[in-house]
Amino acid sequence: MGIGSSLPAKGKVVFITGTSRGIGKTTAEHFEKLGYVVYGSSRQGGGGNPKMLTLDITDPASCQAAVDEIVRKEGRLDILVNNASFHCVGCQQEFTIEELRSITDTNYFGTVNMMKAATGQMLKQRFGRIINVSSVGGEVGMPFSAGYSGAKHAVTGYSYSVRLELKLYNVFVSIVSPAGVQTGTLEMGAVTKAAAHGTDPLFATAVEKFYQRYLVPTKEDESVASIKEQVAAAIEGVAKNASPKFMNRVGLISGLVMFQKRNRSQAAFEGFWMGAMGGGMPTKPAVEA
Repeated sequence: MGIGSSLPAKGKVVFITGTSRGIGKTTAEHFEKLGYVVYGSSRQGGGGNPKMLTLDITDPASCQAAVDEIVRKEGRLDILVNNASFHCVGCQQEFTIEELRSITDTNYFGTVNMMKAATGQMLKQRFGRIINVSSVGGEVGMPFSAGYSGAKHAVTGYSYSVRLELKLYNVFVSIVSPAGVQTGTLEMGAVTKAAAHGTDPLFATAVEKFYQRYLVPTKEDESVASIKEQVAAAIEGVAKNASPKFMNRVGLISGLVMFQKRNRSQAAFEGFWMGAMGGGMPTKPAVEA
C-alpha cells in the first residue's frame, strides 16, 4: 500500500488506555462502531466487561500483563492508543517533588511503559500503530503547568526517536495533539492544583485564573477548542493510514498557537500565550535596585 492509503478495520485489535471517560471512552466507542476489536483500561477495570482491563500505567509489569492478555485472547495487537494522563496546575516552585514525580510517572513513563510492552508483539507481526495522545503543551510550554508540559515534551521527543527505530518494520509511532478539549466535565483527565497552591502571593491570583479557565471555559474557548469526537476521528485517521505522519494536531487552537509561535517575535508570542492561558500575570514583579 502506498502513502496515504487506508488499512481495513476488520479484525484489527486496538488497546486504548484511560477509557473510563472523556477522550478514551469516546475513542473506544468510535473504534467499536467501525468494526475494530477494542480493549480499554482503567485503574479500576471494568467489572464484568472482559475487554476493560485493570491497568496501572506507572507499573511496567501491569502494562506487560495487559498486552500479554490481549495477545493471548486475540493473537495480536495492532494499535496502541496511549491516552491516560492527568494535569496538575500550579506555580513551578509550589509543586512538590512528589507531585512532579507523579505527573511524570503517569504522563511520560506511563506512555514509555506501554510502548515498551507493545513493541515486541508489533515487531513480531511486522505491523503496528502506536498513537500517543499529547497536547499543545507538548510543543509549547504552558504557564503554571511545568510538570505536565515537561512530561508531554518528553513524550514528543521519545516518540519521534522510537518512530525512527521502528518504521522500517511497519511499526509507526505518531502523536495526536489536541488543545483545550471540551467535554463539559473536564473528562480529558484529572485537572488538580499543586498541593502548596496559594502560598506565594506573587502567583496565587494568576494560578487561580488559569485553573478556573480549565473549569469554566469561555464561549470563545469552546468555539475553537478540540472536541473529543474530533480527537477520536484523528486517532482513527492515524490508525488506518498505511504510512501515518508523526504530528497530527486537532482543532483550531493547536494550529493557531503554532502559527503564532512561528510568525511572532518571542516577546509578542509570550504575551499572546499568557493572555490566552488566563489573562496574563496580574501582579507586576518588583524590580530590585
